[in-house]
Amino acid sequence: SHSSHHKHSYYIIKHADALTGFTERDKELVALVARFHRRAKPSDLIPEFAALNGIDKHLVRTLAGILRLAKALDRRHLGVVTAIKSKVTDGEVILDLSSVGDDLELETYSAKENADILEDALGVKIRLIRSPYGAD
Repeated sequence: SHSSHHKHSYYIIKHADALTGFTERDKELVALVARFHRRAKPSDLIPEFAALNGIDKHLVRTLAGILRLAKALDRRHLGVVTAIKSKVTDGEVILDLSSVGDDLELETYSAKENADILEDALGVKIRLIRSPYGAD
């Protein structure tokens, strides 16, 4: 289903036999990260998430937040963000985006709209800035 592919991703990963080397816990965590890569946020209203311990919940929130942010930064599927430098300060993560010649307005807008899960998981604000000619 195209409209619920995040739920289908969960099912496929959770029931995959060919993920050699992954424990059942590993598969559950990876499946939940895929489940939350769009739409619903990690919540105890989702039984599979509610069943996790606190450490695993934090891990899923953090990884799902990173995945959502990465997806947002490639919103047009054109690879216009060529590099990202990060700087962590008190209560803030600054992401310095680089792109040569391409407008990043849609990507930065999308990233700001999708940063909340990662911000909540890490307890910081995420600020996006732009380096116009590379991140050296």
